[in-house]
Amino acid sequence: MENLLLKIAPKEEIDKKLEHVFETLFGQESSERIYFEEGDMAYIVDTGNDDVRTEGMSYGMMIALQLDKPEMFSRLWKWVKTYMTVPKGHENEGYFIWFVHLMVKLIVTVQLQMGKNILRQHYY
Repeated sequence: MENLLLKIAPKEEIDKKLEHVFETLFGQESSERIYFEEGDMAYIVDTGNDDVRTEGMSYGMMIALQLDKPEMFSRLWKWVKTYMTVPKGHENEGYFIWFVHLMVKLIVTVQLQMGKNILRQHYY
């Protein structure tokens, strides 16, 4: 596939700009980041709603694929499977919850770490 950006700028310039934008949004040291790592998982914050949404996570996984960052993809996918998958036994099993409040995720994480299975509330 042809890279149309090469018609307006040299590859080195394009790569430099892409790296700058990537580090701004995904770099762990950036004050403007939207990508947050937690152990072997990661999520992308929807800054307009202060939560995590399926579309943000899917865009993040697409970016990871396009930039050949398999570890980043795996971290995002594991977070989605852990916190956004509708639990077994629910009528919508196999689908994804379209957003997760970060506070709900924190409560679920703490309770799961305490050995309790309390994922009974579902947000759609």
